[in-house]
Amino acid sequence: MPDPLDTRVGGPLIVPKGKKAPTNQFGKPLLQLLLLRLSDLPRTEGNVLPESGWIQVLIEPDDPLDIPDASNQSAGFRVIQFEDGTAFDVSPVDPTAEGLDMIWNGFAEGEGVMSTGLSLTFEPVIEIAPNTHYKLEKLPDGRRTKAFEDAFDAQYNALENERISCDVMIGGQAAFTQDDIRFYSGYGGLENLIRMSGSGQVFLWGDVGEANILVPVGDLGTGNLGNAVFHLDFH
Repeated sequence: MPDPLDTRVGGPLIVPKGKKAPTNQFGKPLLQLLLLRLSDLPRTEGNVLPESGWIQVLIEPDDPLDIPDASNQSAGFRVIQFEDGTAFDVSPVDPTAEGLDMIWNGFAEGEGVMSTGLSLTFEPVIEIAPNTHYKLEKLPDGRRTKAFEDAFDAQYNALENERISCDVMIGGQAAFTQDDIRFYSGYGGLENLIRMSGSGQVFLWGDVGEANILVPVGDLGTGNLGNAVFHLDFH
């Protein structure tokens, strides 16, 4: 059983001592989707997260698949950084309370993931496909043309076998099941901060899916999470 402060998927919510747990618009505590103890991560060139403290990803408890395609931080999604040395209270979660166990139905450990958490370990990897394959700022007039669609599809298909399967990826490439939101106005210039992928063994978003936390490229490595965007893409 992982310690409540270990890097893990799910498990009991940690809350700084003296603080209330973040809630959704109905007053229900958000569920902890992911906790990263940053000292657990391998130090590699180009790290996009600080070296110490914790990153906590919280998600809407009622229906996580009903989150808008691209959601800025709000009542339904939150990513929080805690400084090293923060003292926490641990808030246990009853996985059967109010049907909240439904959020974990696609996970390898089912209800146990929600009550105790599933430990994660990381290793440094290098992705073959460079970021430039997914830079989307140069579309003519900001529109997607048929010629661009065809060229992008051909390139995407050629690179598909080079994409790394993972449960959680820090940095690297964002992955999209249907549409890369960076094609659209307001989302250009975003890069992957944390990818929670349906290509691994832990997450199952719909039949096939990916969940990305994206930030402006200038925020990578700064610890600034205020501009983070959550994108759940599945079918």
